[in-house]
Amino acid sequence: MARTFKALNFAWVKCHQDDNDNTPFDQRPLPVRLNIACDSAATECMRNCIKPKKRARPMDGAGATLYLGTNMVTTEMKEQIQYAAQVPQMKKYITKRFRCTDEAFEEINWRALGRAKKPLEHQK
Repeated sequence: MARTFKALNFAWVKCHQDDNDNTPFDQRPLPVRLNIACDSAATECMRNCIKPKKRARPMDGAGATLYLGTNMVTTEMKEQIQYAAQVPQMKKYITKRFRCTDEAFEEINWRALGRAKKPLEHQK
């Protein structure tokens, strides 16, 4: 990217500045607004299952890059590896067992379900 845009300045921007901050979006510095907008766009792509057709080029300077299919894994690696290893069989079982569609399976918020179940006592 630096080769394409010669006047580009790279700077670190603290992430998730909008999580616990009520500052209006338009009153934030430009780098923070761009970070928030990129996070929002990435979340939308993830939630809408927009899958790339081919692998993205590894980032310059990256010693190693993890891909799951065509997706470059950049965060929550342990969770994504577990998901990729376990979900295909679980999906096959659940859609057959409960006669639900792939679309219905994808609509389930599994992370929230797991968090809700965690404090419950397991039956013996």
